[in-house]
Amino acid sequence: MPTEDFLGREPMPEERPILRWYQVFKYPEGVSLEDGERWYLETHAQEMMKQPGLLRYVSHRKLSNAPFPTPWHRVSELWYEDFAAWCNALRIGQRCTPPRWGGSFPFVEMVSTFVGYKPDVDFLKDNPTIP
Repeated sequence: MPTEDFLGREPMPEERPILRWYQVFKYPEGVSLEDGERWYLETHAQEMMKQPGLLRYVSHRKLSNAPFPTPWHRVSELWYEDFAAWCNALRIGQRCTPPRWGGSFPFVEMVSTFVGYKPDVDFLKDNPTIP
């Protein structure tokens, strides 16, 4: 379950295709977790929520009791109508307020990927045979 659900609604993906943008990131060296989280939650997320074409926006803080060490501070997932909506939103995202530590968008060390909503196998709905 996400620790933050910024838009508070879930689109009906069965009705249309959805592009999901997964991001894992950490704050730059020298930035405290508290300062990073304050910027992310109070400034960055608030601006990202206003992107046209953004259908859902959830994020997860790093688990304090994670079973294995990870360098990442947060995982975010942003849902868009399609690739064109993401491209348009990214242009807007690049005009977001920078944090006090500066840098260029996305202002954090980030790795990301895209996932379509419908996976090859839906373990909740399908009855897959796993060898």
